[in-house]
Amino acid sequence: MTISEAAAKIAALVVELNQYNDAYYNKNKSLVSDLEYDLKKKELEALEALYPSLIRGDSPTQKVGEDRDDFFLKVHHEIPMLSLDNTYSYEEVREFDKRLHEALGESVTYVCELKYDGMAIALHYEKGQLIYASTRGDGVVGDNVTSNILQIEGIPHSLPNIDFDFEVRGEVYMLNSYFEEQARDPENKNRLKTPRNATSGTVKTHDPNKVAERRLQCALYQYYGKELAPDHWSTIETIRQWGFPIGELRKQCAGIDEVLETIAAWQTARTVLDYDTDGVVVKVDNLAVRNRLGATSHSPRWAIAYKYPPEQKETRLNRVEFQVGRTGVVTPVAVFDTIKLNHADIQKATLHNADQLRRLDLHEHDTILIERAGEVIPKVVGVNKEKRTAGATPIEYPALCPCCGTPLQREEGQSYFICSNHEGCIDQKIARTIHFASRNALDIRSLGDKRIEEWYRNGLIKETLDLYSLTSEQLQEYVKAYTLKDKIKHNLFGEKITKSMQQRLDAYRQSNDQLLDKIHLSVNRPVETLLFGLGIPNLGEVQSEVLLEHFGSLEAVAQATVEEMSNVPNVGRVMAEAVWNYFRLEQNKGLLDRLAAIGFDLQYRSQHRFSDSLVGESVVITGKLFMGSRPEVAKRVKAMGAIVQSAVNKQTTILIVGVRPNAKKLKMAHEYAVRILTEEEFNDLLNQ
Repeated sequence: MTISEAAAKIAALVVELNQYNDAYYNKNKSLVSDLEYDLKKKELEALEALYPSLIRGDSPTQKVGEDRDDFFLKVHHEIPMLSLDNTYSYEEVREFDKRLHEALGESVTYVCELKYDGMAIALHYEKGQLIYASTRGDGVVGDNVTSNILQIEGIPHSLPNIDFDFEVRGEVYMLNSYFEEQARDPENKNRLKTPRNATSGTVKTHDPNKVAERRLQCALYQYYGKELAPDHWSTIETIRQWGFPIGELRKQCAGIDEVLETIAAWQTARTVLDYDTDGVVVKVDNLAVRNRLGATSHSPRWAIAYKYPPEQKETRLNRVEFQVGRTGVVTPVAVFDTIKLNHADIQKATLHNADQLRRLDLHEHDTILIERAGEVIPKVVGVNKEKRTAGATPIEYPALCPCCGTPLQREEGQSYFICSNHEGCIDQKIARTIHFASRNALDIRSLGDKRIEEWYRNGLIKETLDLYSLTSEQLQEYVKAYTLKDKIKHNLFGEKITKSMQQRLDAYRQSNDQLLDKIHLSVNRPVETLLFGLGIPNLGEVQSEVLLEHFGSLEAVAQATVEEMSNVPNVGRVMAEAVWNYFRLEQNKGLLDRLAAIGFDLQYRSQHRFSDSLVGESVVITGKLFMGSRPEVAKRVKAMGAIVQSAVNKQTTILIVGVRPNAKKLKMAHEYAVRILTEEEFNDLLNQ
């Protein structure tokens, strides 16, 4: 790896990990599993070790995650609240012990403590009185959340027999019994996603009553202040006697073998607890030894966290469905007996493509292993072939489209199959209409995916633009048709339904007029969102606006030649050919007239510039951004006077980087010395 390639990879990892940290600490979201995050972080650490001159100041290896909120007053931590180094390997736990032995020249005794999956908290006492409670923040400065923490039962507000200052730290968490209770409540419209995320959101709530209402708990595991004992075990036992809640599972271990035995034993023992845990923290017991070992800027050298692997469960495969997307791509989806993983009922998981299906070697009714870490989409990670039924039939891609029966095609080198019957395949039409109504296109938010599919299945609409000719009377007749006993129709799953749908149909009657209003209001959306909403293959959001900005109207785009479109910056020949072909399809010959008759404005309206901050800059955007879609961000960039590009070249001056950025764009940015801005840095620029 060249230094240029290393710089690009380090930049990509730093940006990606910082985005994950921001989502986890500030938005109460887990974008990836802990394992995936830790593996990426270890990759970054390894690269930084090889190329120390490339270490960036914003690298997550140089700081802890930040959870600060401008609503709260700030608290400075006299002793930094650091993170822990994580491992998923027994060998690395032994390596940790070996490093300590070599550094100290003596054996070490440990304390094992269960690792709670909650939110870190620090409680500061003066002369036995609780003065403030704060979050970790960035490790140096945290948020003062005292009014919220005071609502947690079990945390002492005062200790009358203590006449000195001290601080205790621990974890706030939510009981699974409470979380499940909320999940079962049919009246609860704002259901909590996971106990950990609900805990974080509750600790940072602006309404302290919610903390008491959600019955949060706290376990303390660290003390700083006047020495109470020479070792950690006795110190924590002392604060327990003072009345502080401490962890249920704690154990002194004479050596690393006993530590590993404890880790193995607790993997089962923790499953009966009423709260989530994700590992075991291994700490040096002797406090004087801890002081000798010290800490890095990120973590103490005297502790390590062993993380249990993501939760996995076996279940029985019922079938594999092959779903047809808007471009005709056929995707396999595993349907299995429902299992509960990470507090969610799971019964489906995508199998992605033909290559993945072949790698798994799936057979009918196999026993499959499902994994879902945090809020990450569930996936099939393996097959228990020992439980396979003798003579079971392998799962194969169908030769024909599962919707319309058209022979499937697979281009050389591709991992997916395509149905070429784009106008006759109803599944493709449904998917295209769902895309058309989506947020980044026409943004018809009240028109849900299920309703679109149901309308197609029952013949109410036959193509996307039929939405705009629907009348209230048609919808009323449609509703009445469902109520007749001798009228048997199909629901969104293609299953027959009868009068049992009455309750759902009553809801239709009440919302018909509102829904029609929102459909017709969508004609006021900008023409670039309309072009994107048409679902032309290979045409993205940014390029839709680029074409319209260049040609001035949808009519001009439709009349442009392939050569004319190819000459537009950021529009290649493949994309130009796709657009040209689309407007020359037989079914699209009257499309522009119909759109105009519906009421769409087919002229491009440039956005008013509100700043000259980026005049003269050429900007490329890569990765997922939390502030909005890429077209939305592109508009903001243009409104500041910049030119937006789709690829990095010698003219590019700024690269805005989000989650999972394109590695090639990062590499090119480094080669051309392009200024790289994270989303946070770009926001700072907007606010200047």
